[in-house]
Amino acid sequence: MATDVLRRSKSLALAGAASEQQVVAAGSQSSLGQASIAQAEASSRLVDAMRQETHLITPIDGVVVRAPTAPGFFAPPGQPIFRIEKLNNLRFSGAISDRDAARVEKGADLRIRSDAGVLAQGQLDLLIPSVDPMTRRVPIEGKIPNLDGRLFAGSFVDATLMAKAETSVRVPLTALLTGDEPAVLVLGPDRKLQRRTIEVLRTDKEFLLIRAGLQVTDQVVANPGTQWRQGDSLP
Repeated sequence: MATDVLRRSKSLALAGAASEQQVVAAGSQSSLGQASIAQAEASSRLVDAMRQETHLITPIDGVVVRAPTAPGFFAPPGQPIFRIEKLNNLRFSGAISDRDAARVEKGADLRIRSDAGVLAQGQLDLLIPSVDPMTRRVPIEGKIPNLDGRLFAGSFVDATLMAKAETSVRVPLTALLTGDEPAVLVLGPDRKLQRRTIEVLRTDKEFLLIRAGLQVTDQVVANPGTQWRQGDSLP
């Protein structure tokens, strides 16, 4: 309307029917109207921008497992508001000893069992070659498919990791001597008994699996009891 008044005022001024003051006043009204329109458009763009900021778009497909529960929640910069978990593939996190880590390779089979008895199998895809100074263990991670959704994210599980077979020597459990460290009696080349410190891998029913300290050719006293001691000679 202000633009139309300005146009008519100019026409009347050319015809001598309007004064220059009327034309100036009409021009001022037109400029004021244009400024009001520009201000309204700017306010509209600001509202659109604010509306866009109220929409959060996740970069992954998943399930929202944590969100604000109170209306009017204030979200300071840098603070996570929602937690979204992708549950069709889960990450297993654990730790093993450095000795076991030396026998494990990426891609090894990883089997887990949840407290609910759910079994799943995946692969080891991360082994950090550094011992944690607090636990003295090596961190590992693996990918576990969870297409049926029976496993719960964040739960504790029992894990079995397939490792390279380790060479060991098997001796009767009764061959173990009493003392501060595991040891057995071995027949020396001079037919005298020698106390040999050993490193036990694990027990297997009535036998000991020895990781280090014995050779397969060593002759071990199966049941020394209190009868045989270090330094005794055998006929």
